[in-house]
Amino acid sequence: MPTPTKAVIAREWLWFVASLLVAIAWFWWAEQLIEPILVLLLALAIYVAGGFVRLTWWAVKNSLRSN
Repeated sequence: MPTPTKAVIAREWLWFVASLLVAIAWFWWAEQLIEPILVLLLALAIYVAGGFVRLTWWAVKNSLRSN
């Protein structure tokens, strides 16, 4: 299994931090910044959903290249 490069690790951390900021902003906007665990759970959900989107995009891109 290939080892991820520093750029890949940095990109993943950046994506997670961006997800966390979006979750904090959403809770702040909704004036529900009561439970910090909800912010972390929402950030994790955004991160995972984004991972599925990026994985799907990668698969579609590679599929189009091979055709």
